[in-house]
Amino acid sequence: MAICNDPSITYLKDYGYSILRLPRRDFRPLQILARQGRDLVPLGELATVMVSQGTISLPAIKPDNPR
Repeated sequence: MAICNDPSITYLKDYGYSILRLPRRDFRPLQILARQGRDLVPLGELATVMVSQGTISLPAIKPDNPR
């Protein structure tokens, strides 16, 4: 199974970001983490770390939804 080539993911990887495509229990959706040594440290939610210049809204998040 091939994964589509997403330019935004390629762009972020060029700057050392790792992309977690599917949320896990210990990582919430839209959470930004930074590597400090061997640890990942939360920086905050996407809306507080990156600011949109338009009227783009983030998707609604429903935590603890097993689907």
